[in-house]
Amino acid sequence: MIRHPASFGVAFLGIAVTMSAQAGEVETKDVSFLIEYVERNYAGFSTKLNEHNRGQYTRITGRLREQASNFAEAEIAGPIRDWLDFFRDHHLTLESSRPSTANAADPRESTAVERLPTPWTAESLRAQLESSGSQDSLEGIWSIAGSGSRVAILRQPLVGALEGSIIETRATGWEPGDIKLRLTRSDGGLIHVNYWPADRRMVESTAIQQCGGNLLSLSAPPDVRLVREWPKPDVPFDVDRVVPSREFFVRRVSPTTLWARFPDFLYKNAAAVADLLESHRGMIESTPNLIIDIRNNGGGDDNVYRGLLALTYTRPIYKIGVEYLATEQNIQAWERWLEIRDRLSPESKRSVKTFIAKMRSNVGSFVGWGDRPFSIERFESVMATPRRIGILIDHAKSSGEQFVIEARQSRKTTLFGRCGSDGVLDFANVRSVPLPSGRFILHYPTSRSLRLPDEPVDPTGIGPDIRIPESEEDDIRFAQEWLERQAD
Repeated sequence: MIRHPASFGVAFLGIAVTMSAQAGEVETKDVSFLIEYVERNYAGFSTKLNEHNRGQYTRITGRLREQASNFAEAEIAGPIRDWLDFFRDHHLTLESSRPSTANAADPRESTAVERLPTPWTAESLRAQLESSGSQDSLEGIWSIAGSGSRVAILRQPLVGALEGSIIETRATGWEPGDIKLRLTRSDGGLIHVNYWPADRRMVESTAIQQCGGNLLSLSAPPDVRLVREWPKPDVPFDVDRVVPSREFFVRRVSPTTLWARFPDFLYKNAAAVADLLESHRGMIESTPNLIIDIRNNGGGDDNVYRGLLALTYTRPIYKIGVEYLATEQNIQAWERWLEIRDRLSPESKRSVKTFIAKMRSNVGSFVGWGDRPFSIERFESVMATPRRIGILIDHAKSSGEQFVIEARQSRKTTLFGRCGSDGVLDFANVRSVPLPSGRFILHYPTSRSLRLPDEPVDPTGIGPDIRIPESEEDDIRFAQEWLERQAD
């Protein structure tokens, strides 16, 4: 039987979109649609709104309607996101459907990014530093991990700081020469950073140098890390150990320990996950220790990780269910979801169709998948190896967290992390709908967990069993050494 589908699965409702020529009219239509749609279809609305915050909700909703009538096209995204923040649900989000406007979401809060009159290139920066001599260990060429952007960091005596300007990038709206970050050192050696992310709203943070000074980690935005490209590090290091990779892989780190990386559980990657586990089955079944790395796992579809769950299994897995808000729009989204799920078995498709019929019979109510609020999953056998499994859980979200909840019930597993998961699970099964203008897409949850209100995951997340100390640079090594110290 199919569990609840992709937490980030996109299922548009096919709503026709039109544009209005009159400034303010488009914004008013978008805002009115958004408010009414969220109040009717968002599974968390009745839970999040209570007698203590109802007055606040009324005020911020009135303010948003007023702003909509006065703001021009590029300005309304900021107030909408402020309104969505009231619900404190990272599954309830607004996305721009026009990349060119994404970086100008709210000019009142964004900071104009400065530009160099003549952008540096990798070649010109090398020539400059080789002729003048580098004065600071931060000067050089760095890549922003996972972003496809490279920056030139150079000391600027006139502004009393180091500036990082873009050399090349795949990010929409950014060009070579744009200032991406500015760094200053305090007398105590602390590195202060002004950083401009994709939306160009400047973020103030601090940074530390790791891996012999070749990795620069920012405290905010979370998980922004720069890897030195030039001057080339004297001692090579494995970036993937420190900066969670966006690639799926299984690697041997010692004769007795494997490292498996899963950056997400998206439905589109279901075949890749299954193929990865199958192609490495021999290694996995002959190695006593396994590290499952789901740091920064953004979630996806619970069904994708089922093969991985089989590796951890030692006893029946107790699962608390969810209930779905049955509305006409949510039912249509389910029907669309079913159309695009080509990997579902005939049995699963029949199960979904039965559930859709159940929703149609209970419009306006919350509907459970089965007759019980929980289920118990059993696998046919317990694998002899791996005998010990460590799961790195920092900043896992949504289906990543659901995997943690299920896998931690195993006698084999131990959770490792510096902080824990992100707490984005209680309201899930995200569907998507365009606003009337077509300029924005609303993503919203259609289900809520039956763990509520007694056992919430949001917003604090799931904590580790073993906390990795801040002084440790290599999370993989830490987990490996801990697993290998354990006795059978």
